[in-house]
Amino acid sequence: MRLRMAPSLRRQRDSLDFAHPFRTPLHPFLSLLICVHLWFHLLLNVRPDADAARLKRVSIYPLFPRLPPAPYIPPVSSDLAPPAEPSDYLARLNPEQREAVENIDGPLLVLAGAGTGKTRVLTTRFAHILLSGRAAPGQVLSVTFTNKAAREMRERVGAILGRPVEGLWLGTFHALCARMLRRHAALVGLTSGFSILDTDDQLRVLKQVMETYKIDPKRWAPPALMAIIQRWKDRGLTPPRVTQAEDTDFAGGRVREVYAAYQTRLAQLNTADFGDLLLHMAEILRTHPE
Repeated sequence: MRLRMAPSLRRQRDSLDFAHPFRTPLHPFLSLLICVHLWFHLLLNVRPDADAARLKRVSIYPLFPRLPPAPYIPPVSSDLAPPAEPSDYLARLNPEQREAVENIDGPLLVLAGAGTGKTRVLTTRFAHILLSGRAAPGQVLSVTFTNKAAREMRERVGAILGRPVEGLWLGTFHALCARMLRRHAALVGLTSGFSILDTDDQLRVLKQVMETYKIDPKRWAPPALMAIIQRWKDRGLTPPRVTQAEDTDFAGGRVREVYAAYQTRLAQLNTADFGDLLLHMAEILRTHPE
């Protein structure tokens, strides 16, 4: 038997149809979300009429119950981490490596091929000198050539010591010289806040000096002139130390004059190029041994 709705009820339903939320067909995925949402309401026993504040905190994203926050555990300071025991960092060495690490009385030369553990010996010996009390952290200098090697050495020494190594004298030649030069910059006419020029800025300053001396940059290439100056710097030759025999016929035999003017211009700008980091420190150590 088929039931029919009374005309009065049908008219009342039609008048309210425009406000019904399910008047238009729903997307299947939206229907699924609504079902999951209602399922979580039943599971969590959330009552909209009695707990409206909690209802606002319930969301269908993500579709899993919200877990309570994990308790906060403060990180352990690396300054408080205990240093490695002697057996920990010495047990990993072979007899030859351990002999080199424990020989801390006087100079030591280690000759070894690639991949034989030279860096391990160097970093372990560095840490062993500090842990044995033979020297203070500021009395040990460890130098390498590349930033990658310096970073690896710092990590290894820090792991053995159990504390940060930022204050130790460990790094590349240029990095350590720049650090020392900032402490004694006044001895070479600079301030501690001097800037280090890159290659493009070096050539820009050199071209200004060449223009002052009326040297044609098309005839005498600035990079070639800069290469001569950098070779002198690598040899530790300041402008007064460049002799007539060291001079060249490049740029009409005026390279020494250009070199001196270039260094004066760098000092006026409170800057130094990459070669100056080693040159200035060599000059400071030569003239101020204290």
